Amino acid sequence: MTASGPAKDGGRPHAGRAGGPEHVFVAPSGFRRVVLGVLVVALLGVVTGLVLVAAERSAWRVTILVISTLVVVSAWSMLLARVPQRITVTGPVIEIRRDGKTRRYDLEDPGVEIRVRDGEIAFAHYMEDWVVVRSRDVEWKTFSDVVMHYQNNADRNAEARDQRFNK
Repeated sequence: MTASGPAKDGGRPHAGRAGGPEHVFVAPSGFRRVVLGVLVVALLGVVTGLVLVAAERSAWRVTILVISTLVVVSAWSMLLARVPQRITVTGPVIEIRRDGKTRRYDLEDPGVEIRVRDGEIAFAHYMEDWVVVRSRDVEWKTFSDVVMHYQNNADRNAEARDQRFNK
């Protein structure tokens, strides 16, 4: 299942036929937006500082350049250090990267538990912690459609497994 266009909340479709992920959802982050704004302003400060230092060297012009450069390096480091939740769906496999941990779930596997509540879907394997995906972190309609499509396949797989063992 591939979405027809770019998603509103960070989900963007990919060409699933080429072996790549079908859907990628990146949770929006206010902190990252603020740091990105600071980074853009600091880059403008670096350019301004370079122009001013090239025209005439003085202590305050070099100070502007140095401070702007330090802010650029700090903002870039913070952007790299704080990666938001990222959900990748490739066929029936969903991969959730959050807080430095990656969890993989095969949605067609009857052993994967899925609980759906209003505005959230939770995933777990036997004896593992639940991972909850909220509607504000993904394009909800696309995400829930994909999960339910493969969950229906899991239900059929569970029925087929039960029939084999009950014979």
